[in-house]
This record gives sequence, C-alpha cells and structure tokens, in this order.
Amino acid sequence: MNKLEFYRSLKEAHSPGFDGWYHQNSEAQFLKASAFLKEHDTGIDAGCYVGDNAFAMAAFAARVLTFEPDFRLRAKMEARLSSGEQGAGRIKLFPDALGKEDGTVEFQVVNDRRP
Repeated sequence: MNKLEFYRSLKEAHSPGFDGWYHQNSEAQFLKASAFLKEHDTGIDAGCYVGDNAFAMAAFAARVLTFEPDFRLRAKMEARLSSGEQGAGRIKLFPDALGKEDGTVEFQVVNDRRP
C-alpha cells in the first residue's frame, strides 16, 4: 500500500465525524511531509486532532510528537493511543499548543464553528 492509500484508509477508519473542513488540506500536507520522513526521523504534528496524520507519520518515522490543547480531541487521541493501534508506541501526545514564543496564553475552545 502506498502512502496515499495508507493515509486515506486511516482517514476513512478514524474520522467519520469530521466533515470536509478537517481533511481539506490534511492529505496534501501529509503527503508533502511524509516524502521527507525516514525510519530514524521524528515527525511533529502540531494540532493533531484525533491523530490521523500522527498515525500515518508513525508508519514511516521512528517517533512522532503530537500536540493537542483541546481536551475533547485529545481524549479521542488518548483512546487511540491506549487501544494499541499500530504505531501507537511511537507517538507521544502533549496537552499543549505550539507558538512562536515561549510563554502561556489563554486557549479558547470553540464549540460550534458554523456561523
């Protein structure tokens, strides 16, 4: 199975609750990033949602560092990591957001993104 087929199978299996906004650019971004991943590399997924990109990267990299500040999405990712899904042992999840400067800021969770 090539990288595109692998990514699409993960997306299909684990993200049926997310509509097009989530995956609109994820597939292209993953394919671009994974083209550079080697088995000894570390991948970084900043804002991992439920982990589709992280699990896809874990198939090609030695480890993947993931960041998800939204407790609801992080809980889904934690469940996937606990399930023993293939690649879970190479993924480390952090409850943080990433920014360009050190420090602490308020993080606001939006419950409904639709106008």
